[in-house]
Amino acid sequence: MISKSHSALVATIAIILMIASIFSLFLITNTNTVSTTDPNQPTLTSSTPFTSAFTSSSETTSTTTYDVYLSNWLTYHETYWRGGFEANGPTEFSSARESWVSSNLDGVIYAEPLVFNNTVYVATEGDSVYALNEANGEVLWKTNLGSPVPASTMGVSISCWTIDPLGVTSTPAIDPTTGTLYAVGMIEPGQFNLFARNVKNGDLLWSRNVDPQGMNPLTQQQRPALALANGYVYIGFGGNGGDCGAYNGYLVAAPENTDAPLLSYEVPTSNGGPVWGPSGPAIDNAGDLYISTGNSNSTSIFDYGNTVIKLSPALQVLGYFAPSDWVTLNKDDLDLGSVGPTILNNDTIFQIGKEGVGYLLNSNDLGGIGGQEYSGDVCYQGQWNGGSFGGIAYDPPYLYVPCIYTGIIALKVNFGLKPSFSVLWNSSAFFAGAPIVADGAIWTVNILNLGNNGILYALNPANGSILFSADIGSVGHFISPSADRNLVFIGGNQSIWAFSVS
Repeated sequence: MISKSHSALVATIAIILMIASIFSLFLITNTNTVSTTDPNQPTLTSSTPFTSAFTSSSETTSTTTYDVYLSNWLTYHETYWRGGFEANGPTEFSSARESWVSSNLDGVIYAEPLVFNNTVYVATEGDSVYALNEANGEVLWKTNLGSPVPASTMGVSISCWTIDPLGVTSTPAIDPTTGTLYAVGMIEPGQFNLFARNVKNGDLLWSRNVDPQGMNPLTQQQRPALALANGYVYIGFGGNGGDCGAYNGYLVAAPENTDAPLLSYEVPTSNGGPVWGPSGPAIDNAGDLYISTGNSNSTSIFDYGNTVIKLSPALQVLGYFAPSDWVTLNKDDLDLGSVGPTILNNDTIFQIGKEGVGYLLNSNDLGGIGGQEYSGDVCYQGQWNGGSFGGIAYDPPYLYVPCIYTGIIALKVNFGLKPSFSVLWNSSAFFAGAPIVADGAIWTVNILNLGNNGILYALNPANGSILFSADIGSVGHFISPSADRNLVFIGGNQSIWAFSVS
């Protein structure tokens, strides 16, 4: 017979061994693989002191995993998979009408409106954030982040297509667990600052400078939507329009609830490689990020221009993909990164850019140069050739892709051992802004008359025919709608327009 003390000892040893085994497994499964072909590692940069007291950790919550299926509309295209599909409204489109138009706001609107707890949030190039009553558009509060920077201060010519003045261009992000809205503004005398604001009243919780070490903010724009995951706010940077000046692409990680230093990833080009797609970083369920870059100046040595890059939460390179014709794309300014990556499922990424070619990528192994699982023409449909800008809408298994000449192209994605896609239909020809799927329709804006009149369309998902249209006045570049229940929101004429769907 074995004594009780001996049995207890055996049991204790068994428990210790089991804990050790679990701990070893944890170490193995959480080790980040860094690309040996990319010497560029995340760098710590000194953080600028906060301008107000930081919210204590007892008042905030952060998790190591992120649920992409969010309530309301808290980020660009609703989820960090960037699919732009709203499932809480009507499933069949019958009719739509204008519900309300807000008062005139203080700047052009490039950001997608956000929705949280019956409130619509919008940011402007006037460096302001507004909270509007979802029912009638009444301004509940307005907060100014600072003074926007005029083009004359940046020292760039009009040929650089810069936004003038430059304030908040990217879509903010809302953390529903803390009730915090995060927005990045370009403020005088010429720097990018991140602001954390209370969603209830707009009060400042804290702010900090987020210019990574070595970056000249005067040659940059912060167009990509912000992203929240892993306890960080992720912020992308790319150059001014027209590739003016010396610049590199960056992704910055600012801690969400501490004043720790910034993490930053710099695209290792000699010049160029901007991270500028308006949809921003996509984030999978493990917390890894996917960004896409524009052209670099290189025509001989691959330097991560025109590339999809997978990064760990701490911004270590985990993999990459580049088209086999990356040299041509660099030479002809055909940015792969004019659209951010879209996650279709746990294994598949969709990417398209200015060339108009769509790529399906394996998220577990992006494939390197020419390593896509499938590619095919999307925006070229035998009549016009043109690219895609902004973001993609995905209602499984259908992708709705905006093209600058051919309107919206509908694709059916076929999964399996060899994923592929096929074209179902293309709409009438127009310069399509980034679409969403909501209330039984595909919603997009014709932005061809940029700076003049934009037209909001609701398209039939079955064939692309126009179900509804409305003139919304002057629109910002790559503008995109958002939705909540039976309402669709869009920025136009320095106002927010709301349309009711039944």
